[in-house]
Amino acid sequence: MQKKKAKKDEGNGMKRRSKLMLVSTILLGMGLGMETMPAQAETANDPAPVIQPASGTVKNKKVLFDNTHAQTAGAADWVIDGGFSDYANALAQDGFYVKELRQTTPITLDDLKGYDVFVIPEANIPYKTSEQQAISDYVEQGGSVFYIADHYNADRNKNRWDASEVFNGYRRGAYTEPTKGMTDEEKNSTAMQGVTSSDWLSSTFGVRFRYNALDNLENAGAQTLDNTFGILDGVTNVALHAGSTIAITNPEVAKGLVYLPSGLTSANKWSYAVDQGVYNGGGIAEGAYVAIAKKGLGKAAFIGDSSAVEDATPKYANEEAGTKKATYDGFKEASDAQLLLNLTNWLSQEESYKTFTEKGISLSSKTVLNDDEAPEKTTESQSEPWSTSKAGYKWWDATTFANGAYGSTVAPVKSASYYFNFPTEIKQGQEVAVDIQFSDLTPNETVTGYNVGVYTSTAVGSYTQGAQIGFIKVADEAMPTKPGYSDKFSITADANGTATKTIKVRVDEAGTFNIRLRKDSSALKTYTGYTIVPSGTPATSTSETTESTTGSTSTSASETTESTTGSTSASTSETTESTTDSTSTSTSETTESTTGSTSASTSETTESTTGSTSTSTSETTNSTTKEKNTGTSQTDNNTGISVQDTNGVLPNGFSIKVTAIHSGENYLQLKKQFEKFELFDIALTSNGAAIEPTGKVTVSIPIPAGYNKNKLAVYYVAKDNAKLVDTQGKVVGNYFVFETDHFSQYALVEQTKASTDMTASTNRTKNSTEGITKGKTTAALPQTGEKKNEMFKVVGALMVVVFALFVGFFRHKRVND
Repeated sequence: MQKKKAKKDEGNGMKRRSKLMLVSTILLGMGLGMETMPAQAETANDPAPVIQPASGTVKNKKVLFDNTHAQTAGAADWVIDGGFSDYANALAQDGFYVKELRQTTPITLDDLKGYDVFVIPEANIPYKTSEQQAISDYVEQGGSVFYIADHYNADRNKNRWDASEVFNGYRRGAYTEPTKGMTDEEKNSTAMQGVTSSDWLSSTFGVRFRYNALDNLENAGAQTLDNTFGILDGVTNVALHAGSTIAITNPEVAKGLVYLPSGLTSANKWSYAVDQGVYNGGGIAEGAYVAIAKKGLGKAAFIGDSSAVEDATPKYANEEAGTKKATYDGFKEASDAQLLLNLTNWLSQEESYKTFTEKGISLSSKTVLNDDEAPEKTTESQSEPWSTSKAGYKWWDATTFANGAYGSTVAPVKSASYYFNFPTEIKQGQEVAVDIQFSDLTPNETVTGYNVGVYTSTAVGSYTQGAQIGFIKVADEAMPTKPGYSDKFSITADANGTATKTIKVRVDEAGTFNIRLRKDSSALKTYTGYTIVPSGTPATSTSETTESTTGSTSTSASETTESTTGSTSASTSETTESTTDSTSTSTSETTESTTGSTSASTSETTESTTGSTSTSTSETTNSTTKEKNTGTSQTDNNTGISVQDTNGVLPNGFSIKVTAIHSGENYLQLKKQFEKFELFDIALTSNGAAIEPTGKVTVSIPIPAGYNKNKLAVYYVAKDNAKLVDTQGKVVGNYFVFETDHFSQYALVEQTKASTDMTASTNRTKNSTEGITKGKTTAALPQTGEKKNEMFKVVGALMVVVFALFVGFFRHKRVND
């Protein structure tokens, strides 16, 4: 009996020791939890991303996005939490449930039948015959599918198949041999098992993607639009940046909605097209750019370019090169967003008719194809793949993918960030200082090979589209006599991995241009809102501004190139993907766009002479920001942040002053918690004196492009103790709106799992005013020198726990004895 008791006590002692170890782990975790862990790599074995429908707009409709056929290969990043996030989030805001299909097994009908719409972004691995049958059965039974293609030869993983060929069901010039040119290892890979050649898309949906490659379509207004079923309501034109068209092979089944302008020539082909690029001069003869089809109880839709769908927020590293991707911010361009939402809503509607004829709509004419477009007569116009793969990379084997790529199990190295900082107003012919701010560099490292250029996306003065127009010097030297990229320079990072380089820039033309930072020959950052006003324009402000997050991308990811000299014969061709370069555009299929500045310029505004309200998300870095008086609602021109007084708690004529913060202790500590954030110091004045409201006012902060609206929060950052307090705000349109009765520093953040874990004791207050002045802290920013104090706290807590357990042990022992 005594032995049993001893055994029991030993077991209880082990439980006590286990509890003590667990408590120690928890406490240590709390003490060290403020350090943000890098985003983890993801594979098909990880849980698939899901976006819930916005509250109040639930449609009870579900959309599934395919990510089983190399949708993240090369420069592509067509996932709902990456390069297609704007589209996916817009669907969620419209009431759709959105999910990614993530698995290693072939697609079956069971995978699809629980969803209303199946979106297939640019696939780069062919669908097996069984998968084609599953999609056909799914649509026949009432489901809908949306195919998003691209131009011919957009072979992103260099397996000789591009999306047009994958969707059509056969390879150009390899109709009888789908593995033509492949190695035995490629042929025997799981990816190629069960793949056969057929004219599947045409026989199933009455359409076929043509193998053309069109670009440089400036006159989008000349598009032919056929507004069937209201799909084009609110749509005036749809952007195209190197894409293809869709042949209507069976008008009884398929119908064209959007056709490109007529009168296209070889000047409108993608510069890397393997053939004439433009087949029939554009117009209806060229084939539809957007089309729909009817099959059984279900439907299908098609578009010939992914540029209209993508945004500038890629998630993964390039699987071959490991470099940061650069995707085009096209979803916001032209009427792209409206078209995509209209199409998805139409596809999601259950309808009983089985043919377009039953609905009495006008049918499209059949596209007249060239003889060599018959599947069995196609030829391989250029040897494939278009480039040799990097040594060790195997498109069919995810274990060979670079760190940070989808499919890799190794997290990526955090990429450096770059910002341009320049005067709010720059006059034609004026030489100005432009600061380039570098962050997330290796501390204390010197990096060489940087240079800067300014180019135009449209013809201006004596310069043609794409020409370099900036005169730039990087040191105490004479300004160059010709426009072009600057001399190369180096920078040395400080202990925090940050650095600043000041250059001098002069532009002799007026307009909105693009300023680009390169390292060696690879683009790192392109800002598309570098605006020069005519020399006679009156001065309006002396403040400075950094580039807007809505007016820039990690590189300009559209599809026409810029000239590296001041020549007036600048190329407008697109560059193909390259794995030989080591930086962001090395794997991007795209460079500057002829329309890239158009999209950006609508979202990037500078202070006007009239002081009109701006909705730009550009950031001021000077506390002398222009103040604006308009009554009870005031808007800061540089940031677009507004304060509205509906309760009469502010004096008439109050002014708002906002400073965007990019340095300092709070900024650096926020960077440790959040991948995406904006930090502002907001102040109110009246007659030159600082004021605070006597009650609650409403603050609206514009949401920068690329931020996930479903993950946003605004925190009040207390200056005295650097604590974060949730403002309990919400997303309203393109703004984050909250109430407060106190002004200081506020941070708009995109919450990730890691950052949410670090602010896990959320305890959000019900009253927004209490959340700022009396609310519970959701996180604290550790100040310099606090780590030692935190460790003392941890050790002290451990000692208390050990002592308590020790006392409890002897009490228990005395009781048992």
